[in-house]
Amino acid sequence: MILIAFTIVGALLWPTVDTSYVAAAESNAVGRLLQLQAALEIYKVEHKEQGYPQNLPNLTSSYPVEKTYRFVYVPSRSDGTITSYLIQATPLCRTCGCTRSFTITDGGTVYFTFEGRAATIYDHAL
Repeated sequence: MILIAFTIVGALLWPTVDTSYVAAAESNAVGRLLQLQAALEIYKVEHKEQGYPQNLPNLTSSYPVEKTYRFVYVPSRSDGTITSYLIQATPLCRTCGCTRSFTITDGGTVYFTFEGRAATIYDHAL
């Protein structure tokens, strides 16, 4: 009887993660990376002499992905011009269930990791 009581109390107090929330957050993080990559490619085509922009464009969406992921632009320069880049998306709160970090390259490949760091081109590709 005591074992049943502890089991019930344990089940009620066990931290739960809303998997639909996590799936939506991760999906929207990848979607945002793809949108940003497309916007940067359009900018590069329209500004051939300048290459890629200095900063990420401001994009809006119906899902508040900035509440779950932080996006960092990592440009690579050659003679002062940005010639390539990575965009990293890392979870703001891993204990909330979002454990995957994502990174997209200027070529459009998305990489991910479950480790507590930004994904790199040496991690698994989606």
